[in-house]
Amino acid sequence: MRFVILFFFLSLLCGASALAEVSGLVEWRYADYAAKEDGKTVADASHFTQLYSLLYEKSGLISGGRAGRYDLGLGAQWSSVDSSFDGQDFDTDELKFLYRGDLLLAPGGLPFNLHLYSHDMRLPTWDYDSQNLDYDIIDPYMIGGMYGGQYVQTGATLMVGIRNGSYLGKYREILSQVPRLLIDYREDYVRDLNNDTPQHYRTRNLAFVSLNKKDNWFHYRLYDYTDFEDELENYQETTYMLGTVDHAMTRQWINFTNWIKISTDASYIVSNRNSLGEVPERTYNYNLFAVAARRDWRASAFPTFSRTTDESTIEKNIEVPVFFQHELSKDTAYRMRMIAARETQVSYDRSLREDEGDVYFAASADLHRTRAQQLTPRFEAEWKTGNQGKGYGVSSGFEYFTNRAHRPPVDWFTSYSLTRIDGTAEDGADVEYWENQVLGRLEGMPTSALRTGIEQRLVVGSGTTDTSVTRYIDIVGDTSLTGSNSGRARRDGSVLRSTTSWFADHRASRPLSNRFEIIYDYLSTEDGSDDQVMLRHSMRYDRHKFLARMRNELAYGDGLSGVNIGSENLGNPEGVTNVDKTFYHNSSLRYSPGRIWEAKADLDYYWQDGDEGSTQQIFATQEYRYSFFRSTGTLRKFMELREEIEYEKNIAVDGDSRSMYSLLLGAELYPTYSTLLGLRGRYRVYQPEDFDEYLCTLTAGVNFAKFMVSFDYSYGMRTAYNDEAKRNEHRWEVKVRKTF
Repeated sequence: MRFVILFFFLSLLCGASALAEVSGLVEWRYADYAAKEDGKTVADASHFTQLYSLLYEKSGLISGGRAGRYDLGLGAQWSSVDSSFDGQDFDTDELKFLYRGDLLLAPGGLPFNLHLYSHDMRLPTWDYDSQNLDYDIIDPYMIGGMYGGQYVQTGATLMVGIRNGSYLGKYREILSQVPRLLIDYREDYVRDLNNDTPQHYRTRNLAFVSLNKKDNWFHYRLYDYTDFEDELENYQETTYMLGTVDHAMTRQWINFTNWIKISTDASYIVSNRNSLGEVPERTYNYNLFAVAARRDWRASAFPTFSRTTDESTIEKNIEVPVFFQHELSKDTAYRMRMIAARETQVSYDRSLREDEGDVYFAASADLHRTRAQQLTPRFEAEWKTGNQGKGYGVSSGFEYFTNRAHRPPVDWFTSYSLTRIDGTAEDGADVEYWENQVLGRLEGMPTSALRTGIEQRLVVGSGTTDTSVTRYIDIVGDTSLTGSNSGRARRDGSVLRSTTSWFADHRASRPLSNRFEIIYDYLSTEDGSDDQVMLRHSMRYDRHKFLARMRNELAYGDGLSGVNIGSENLGNPEGVTNVDKTFYHNSSLRYSPGRIWEAKADLDYYWQDGDEGSTQQIFATQEYRYSFFRSTGTLRKFMELREEIEYEKNIAVDGDSRSMYSLLLGAELYPTYSTLLGLRGRYRVYQPEDFDEYLCTLTAGVNFAKFMVSFDYSYGMRTAYNDEAKRNEHRWEVKVRKTF
């Protein structure tokens, strides 16, 4: 508020280029909801909201824009909510001052920029609460309160040493030596105590950044959060940083030579929760990045180090990743990667909590890159220490494949890898595992419209697996089958995994394409063998105005994962265990020959079978829209007709089924650009309860640039069934909004 008063007096001095106006807002909302069963009222609610605001605004340029600009606003707002829920009244109101002040001082030619602002222009938001009402057909959508209060944002930004036009005066040399400096302060103050979840807090952000050398920036940043309702949530974080990170937190690179660039920074962070009496958490970070590039090779390193201390532990993390690639010739290149890392967590009593060290090395070469066949040998090695699993892993293999640049009639790809993992798991178990993996793939185009291929992956392993022994070298023998989501599991003994897949992509014409897939996945372990077969088909037909898509998936085998497609109307049927057969179908149709009409249809079907039996779910929708247009100088929509059909059915394990059928018809009429009349009717029937629902909605509205009135009325009826009585519901609402 202090800034606004200051801005006001400044505006009096700079009124030559000022623009002032007065604006206001008046808004009323009234709604009523009632529900009856057999003539007896079971739910009753209403609300009436009022909002009035008046604002004086003035904006202008300082010295014709040569020195900056300003934007001011000052006003008041009053809002209230009077609501009733089943005979209980709730009333609340609030008077609030609105203000906005924004001042930018940027003298042309001088390396100076100051931005001051403070504002609280937030309008109240209504709190819709229908959970405590007994409703079934119509959502009451009643207002029980409002979120208002103070939402003040205040800040100041000072930038010195920037380029701001051209200055040719006698102090040009002196001003050009002014160091670059940024001071940014922002405060958010929120006080809203009149709703179900009171809020009263303040956040402050302060950034002081200066450029003390060409690319060396010093940062002081403070974040402070104060919760006046719960002091246990108070939090403060202070950051000191020095390095090649600019005021926008963008990393800058220094040309050490014409082929070496470096970037480095160090920071010290103190995080504090004084309200809890905790010892502050202190973190030290250091980064040293370097990139070197010559004509035929490139190397980079990104070492990082962090040390964090709190009241009980010391954590240290260091990671040194190094990358190198070298192109020996057009035909040969190789790449290397090494990552060394160490993570420790030590208690002040010197007891070791966590300790993990890892060194990983990988190398690969691209041979015969310009020939018809390419060869890529690979090698990986890893050594891991500590109490989070330790051991070593080694993997070696190759890839041999055709070069698509030569456009071979048949594309083929082969690879082989041998992996060895040995060590001790996190829980102390001994791990020793060998794995051989062979992959072969053939792809070709027998005709111009058909592309087909087959892939075979064979994995043979033996020993004990565990994921905690290595971090980067991975194995396949402990993963689940394709159609399962059971994740990874430790396995002991021999493992045989065979995955065979075939696909065919057929394009009969430009708009029509089909894809067929067959996958057979087999897994054999000491505990037994499991297998899965998956058949997939997808189709797409796209003729610009007409689009058809279809997807089918049939799976049978062991350990399949089920899914549900139910909606909120019927919910999901009770699932089955040990699913061994599933089928899923999805199809979608869209036809839109122009802006006049559009038709849509969707169908989802899911079937699954298991130990207890099978379940089925069907969900189908159809929608049609037709629009009438009238030419009154320009072509505009005059009326729209709408029709929707929904059908849903669930069949449970015991054979019992529930279904829902819905038909919706609607029309919207636009007599003028600013008026609307709408009518919508919906009919639903539920089985086996054998009851009906009827819903009718009427909408009318006038919407001008500064005046709006709308009226909505809904009436719903549900027939009696079982022990439920006949039910009637109605809701109506009027909204009026005027701005000036």
